[in-house]
Amino acid sequence: MLSDHSRVVPFRCWFMRKFSSAFILAGALFCSYAGAASFGPRENTLIFDGRQSSTSYRIDNSDARLPWLVQAWVEDINEKRTDAFTSVPLVFRVEPSSTFTVRIVKKGAVPEDRETLYWAVSNSLPGGERSEQKSDGDKISAQLSLAYRFKVPMIYRPAALAGKPQQPEALQWRADKGGKMTVHNPTRYVVQLNYVNAGGKRYQGKGVSWFISPEKSVTVDVSVGAGSRIEYGVVNDYGAVREYEGVVR
Repeated sequence: MLSDHSRVVPFRCWFMRKFSSAFILAGALFCSYAGAASFGPRENTLIFDGRQSSTSYRIDNSDARLPWLVQAWVEDINEKRTDAFTSVPLVFRVEPSSTFTVRIVKKGAVPEDRETLYWAVSNSLPGGERSEQKSDGDKISAQLSLAYRFKVPMIYRPAALAGKPQQPEALQWRADKGGKMTVHNPTRYVVQLNYVNAGGKRYQGKGVSWFISPEKSVTVDVSVGAGSRIEYGVVNDYGAVREYEGVVR
């Protein structure tokens, strides 16, 4: 169980298709359809620099014929819409074979003594070819369009923390009962845990790969005893995974 579920969320970029859902690890954010064409945000994670009034991300549409209609907004860590940020524009169209840049503007008060995790959301609907009807005698078949919801993690970094070392090596590890382990983040930064190497085995993905908020803990599905040495990977601002060592208490 998570010690504070409202402030610790899985490390993922994901989209939700209307009436069904799917989760995608960072690096595989695009949705593909009708052959090799793809559509979706280019960035896997956004860092909002508190010294600036806005940040931005790009949405790519590689389809040569099909435009997309998009509505954008920002959610908090609990995946509820927040008034602290707004997307500009709120509604827009991504033309075929093009890229659209969405700005996120800070509007309200947010914590300025630590990083905070948000979600940049884009609800996307294929446009221009919303239905295709084919006549075969008295039979008419219709192909319906479905909406896709993309969510990109956005980390707000206060101006006071800009340029300072993030110290992912400071993570604290503790063996728990039931073959699991608790990791505590004592820093003021959001840590993107990617994997844990323990006992000659790599643990990664569901139950391990998390965003861990400042001064919060999460239980990971890693079986290791107290006194064991582990290696763990943390994703940095550039999307690269850097490995660190730790000792389980």
